[in-house]
Amino acid sequence: MASPKKLDLGPTGERVAANLRRLRERHRGGMSVYEVSKRLEREGVTLQPSGVSRIERGERRVDVDTLIALARVLGVNPSALLMPLDADRRDMVDVTPATR
Repeated sequence: MASPKKLDLGPTGERVAANLRRLRERHRGGMSVYEVSKRLEREGVTLQPSGVSRIERGERRVDVDTLIALARVLGVNPSALLMPLDADRRDMVDVTPATR
């Protein structure tokens, strides 16, 4: 069986994947993908632990409802999942530069 193909997510999609993993691992000492899945269920979003892992690996896209639920589960503003991390300030984000 072939492994899942990484999607062409674009820079924001790749940032969401990286930020999800970083925020999940740092949330109160670390949260497993299983715990994220359980908490998402309480938010009304069904996403298996494997789905969380696939998002983090860039193999699954995130819709807006899931993005908002992930932010609630992680206790962050949705922009923390969308924006690049400011290298000088650990949990601060900068606005994504305009693209054409």
